[in-house]
Amino acid sequence: MKTLVLVRHAKSSWSDPELADIERPLNERGQRDAPRMAQVFRQQLLQPDLMVSSTAARALATAEIFAHELKYDQAKLLRIAELYLAEADALMDFVRGVDDAFSVLMLFGHNDGLSHFANRLLDHQDLGSLPTCAVAAMDFTQDQWSRLQWHSGRIRFFFYPKLLGLKS
Repeated sequence: MKTLVLVRHAKSSWSDPELADIERPLNERGQRDAPRMAQVFRQQLLQPDLMVSSTAARALATAEIFAHELKYDQAKLLRIAELYLAEADALMDFVRGVDDAFSVLMLFGHNDGLSHFANRLLDHQDLGSLPTCAVAAMDFTQDQWSRLQWHSGRIRFFFYPKLLGLKS
């Protein structure tokens, strides 16, 4: 069995209109929500074997916060440029290439691609558009990432800040 955890980056700042999109940092709300969501994730008793993030500042900052809260070695956090604004098919290609030694993969990315990816992976469920700092974990009966198929996942849990009543 394989488990894929998708995390949309926490809320980012738009305060500097001159800043390139890939360089936008987390805003205050994002800096508050990410540790809270990582703590809620930790309570699910699911430890990632591999954490991978887009190289965008906001995704990477979210991943680093989760790594810290989960006591995951940040030196092992993979930073993959091709995940920045990746579409569903590109995300599937990436995941299908992951080494099978990793059973629980945690991927930090962006909408719209991340939401489309999640919804195409799930069997008979639609999560809609993933809000910022949403965490969606899904299980697959496949024992090899290369055999992952669309519509083959079952949701294990799905939560995001407003669903949990976290105040901004």
